[in-house]
Amino acid sequence: MDYRPYTFLLCLALLSCGQGKHPGYTDAGAQLFYKLHRFGDTEKKIKNGDYVKAVIQYTDSAGRLLQETPNSPDGSTIFQYVANHDLPLSGALVYFSEGDSASVINEKWKIKADIRIVKVMTKQEYELEQKRMAELGELEENRRLQRYLRENGLRPDTLGNGAFLLEKEEGKGPGVKAGRKVLVSYKGFFLNGRCFDSAAVKHPLEFTYGAEGQVIEGLELLLGTMREGGKSKIILPSHLAFGGQGSSTGIVPPFSTLIYEVELLKVETNE
Repeated sequence: MDYRPYTFLLCLALLSCGQGKHPGYTDAGAQLFYKLHRFGDTEKKIKNGDYVKAVIQYTDSAGRLLQETPNSPDGSTIFQYVANHDLPLSGALVYFSEGDSASVINEKWKIKADIRIVKVMTKQEYELEQKRMAELGELEENRRLQRYLRENGLRPDTLGNGAFLLEKEEGKGPGVKAGRKVLVSYKGFFLNGRCFDSAAVKHPLEFTYGAEGQVIEGLELLLGTMREGGKSKIILPSHLAFGGQGSSTGIVPPFSTLIYEVELLKVETNE
């Protein structure tokens, strides 16, 4: 019997695999497709509950950049993999190991993710890694702060808890107390002088002093020493600002010492 026609059909079938809507990608189900570009040197697969350190870049269907992970020196982020969460990468991560580089297309979310798995950690390994990174981050932050003070010839007064008061112009109005509404104009800077946030005099920040979660701890500490009409400039180490996690927006990196220029425009006393 001549098997050549069947052999030809089998080869044709094999060649057609992965040549569907997303050529070169493997269908993982649930509208997910993935393609491995590089295999890591280990067989440490990602399991449910593991912590994953990865560099990720998200683009839309037109290839426009949507989001990347800039919150650390190597551009990586750490997250916990939970199998049943409906997130862009969730269903594909189980196919990857430490060191792998891959692309994932999620048709439901209409996005593509390029991901490099830097490290896969158990909960215990993650906690040890966080402790080590915190110690390194605090040391490096203190070095940067001391260098800034030295290079600028600054010997500022301490306000307490590690804050440094650079300038202060006393106000003549009422003081700030818990429960009073305040209107504040401010500018926030990194040590290199770049402004990352501001609230102008025409559009001030208004909030109730003492209410939880209104402003970072360092600004609340400063405002508690001011009176209406006063101006201050202060250096805030990260434990009084956005800490070892950085800001939720990703604008302020972890362990960032910040400088704020603050003007207390109004204190409502209801008197």
